[in-house]
Amino acid sequence: MKCSGLYSKRICKLAGINKSFAEHAVRGAIFHAPSGYSFEIKKTGIAAYVVDRAKLDRHVAGEAVRNGAKIIANTRFDSLKSTDNGIVVKTSKTVLETKLVAGCDGANSRVSSYVDSSQTKKLHGLIAITNQEDYSDFVDLYFDNKKYP
Repeated sequence: MKCSGLYSKRICKLAGINKSFAEHAVRGAIFHAPSGYSFEIKKTGIAAYVVDRAKLDRHVAGEAVRNGAKIIANTRFDSLKSTDNGIVVKTSKTVLETKLVAGCDGANSRVSSYVDSSQTKKLHGLIAITNQEDYSDFVDLYFDNKKYP
């Protein structure tokens, strides 16, 4: 089993995600409503790439280190505070001063809870893990009736 992510061509270009991270390309999506209604949107060309997240994460971490970042493993984020000189981040192991913080801690991000939430929008997702490989041209997207009526 492995974790994959779905990235649009535009995001791949903006983020510098090259095709070596792609498991395969998709040309469309099937949207499934809670009522059972579904519809398909397809493009003649590539719409997005299914990306091997572990491979991409290793690459991004390596690039960060090559560009001066320090990775501190097995450390819990506690809080952050803006100052005139940047940002002070408190963790379970240390206090850091930095100019930039990336909140890459998931949908219920503790990091984002310290940022002005009126400036952010969240779309919660669901990850399904399966032993079955799927290299079809379409992805299936399911929506929850409570969050997306």
